[in-house]
Amino acid sequence: YMKRVVLPILFSIAIGVVMSASIIFFRVWIGDAYRGVDPILSPVTQDGAWYHATVKEAMEGGNSWHAALFEGKGDAYPVPDLAEKILAVPGRIFGMEAQSLLLFWRFVLIAFFAFVIFFVTKRIEGSSSFAYFATGISVLLAPLLYPLADPVMTLLGYSPSMPFTIYDRPVHPQFEAPFVWLFLYFATAAILEPKKKRNAILAGLIFGLLAHTYFWAWTFCLAALVVLALIATVSRSRVAISRVAITAGLGLLIAAPKIASLVRFTFFGNDASYAERMAAYSGHAFASWTLNLPVVLALALLIWRRRFASPWVRTFAATGLGGSFIALNQQIVTGISIQPDHYVQLITASF
Repeated sequence: YMKRVVLPILFSIAIGVVMSASIIFFRVWIGDAYRGVDPILSPVTQDGAWYHATVKEAMEGGNSWHAALFEGKGDAYPVPDLAEKILAVPGRIFGMEAQSLLLFWRFVLIAFFAFVIFFVTKRIEGSSSFAYFATGISVLLAPLLYPLADPVMTLLGYSPSMPFTIYDRPVHPQFEAPFVWLFLYFATAAILEPKKKRNAILAGLIFGLLAHTYFWAWTFCLAALVVLALIATVSRSRVAISRVAITAGLGLLIAAPKIASLVRFTFFGNDASYAERMAAYSGHAFASWTLNLPVVLALALLIWRRRFASPWVRTFAATGLGGSFIALNQQIVTGISIQPDHYVQLITASF
């Protein structure tokens, strides 16, 4: 029990402490000069200030994505905001300040994410040593793995300083990261262990939840389901195909209201300007090579060494990497792309 449960929990807590240490050190170092504002802005994490504002707005009972202006606080907005509303609950109950609330969630969510990675890696690989190694690398060194050119360009002095880790950015991807891993695990289990229908149901529930929290999370899950559908079809397993259908159907049913809102605000009437504000562009070209190259190299390595990997590892890795490639380049078919860098920088870098 100590090795299976207690040590992984302590390891996850340690990673959460490491990820929170910079903010704690800043408050101790600045001493009496601290005025309630943590270092939430830097050359590479400008969104930190914005998410600080959205959580504060949610704590005050408003629509979190109307955080900048007084006008229009009650208006609908197409961006999913369930994550902000959930994270705001302890702050509203206990009267916490936004910066203290975000520090609390920074520790809790990253520790939870680390535990999920350990759990999933241990289940599919079977090695505790590898699970510890993969957890530490995935959480702490993810920015070194995406885009492939960034570390080289930084060393040559041609780009801004890289973040310590992408997971120090509040709300997103802190909230979605563990659920994306759990989705992949349950969705993979749904076709490898098709007799257990609960795996397909759990994957569908997570898929639907993510549609109400973050655009790039649920669209990645949808792309991953395309890969799983192809795998199930090639395997000619009707049960596996039905499990993918259950996951997709349940997830899309839960996601339908948010997807309908997104489509309306993106394509119809006066609201169509939302797509421009989200930096959407039209075209049928591949995403940047700096985004695609790490995914393609990882897929090539998987194909080259596939006979040395278990069915679980092959399927899980193929789903995560294949889903990443499809999500990155879906504009080849749809003709519309919205900030594709978010897939590899915020959602799939840990893979």
